[in-house]
Amino acid sequence: MKDVHGVAFEKSEWLSAWPLLCGGAACLVGGVLRDALVRRTGWRRVGRAVFPVSGCVVAAAAMLAIPHVRTQGEATILMCVASAAFDFGQAANWAAAMPVSRWGVHQHGGQPRQCGAAVCWRDRF
Repeated sequence: MKDVHGVAFEKSEWLSAWPLLCGGAACLVGGVLRDALVRRTGWRRVGRAVFPVSGCVVAAAAMLAIPHVRTQGEATILMCVASAAFDFGQAANWAAAMPVSRWGVHQHGGQPRQCGAAVCWRDRF
């Protein structure tokens, strides 16, 4: 930000924080919408594919537009859009890593649900 837009490090706290805050909020919203879509359609594959793919496309478009902006505010807004769009699909990625049955999320080796995704991911290899 300092080299391109002339923003000093001391004045960039919120400019750096906004993309992370937007991404976190979008992850929660994406998870709720993904669950609603899966409940409505009954097809988990659609819920696990639509949100990550659409989020990556929007994030890529926002990142490609960043070099063409003129102000630091525009750059920050595009970084917020990119972060939010990418994280919009992260809940679906976590759901894809968890083996789910009609009884709920399986626990691997007695691990709690929070560790289940990491254990499941490890077990794929």
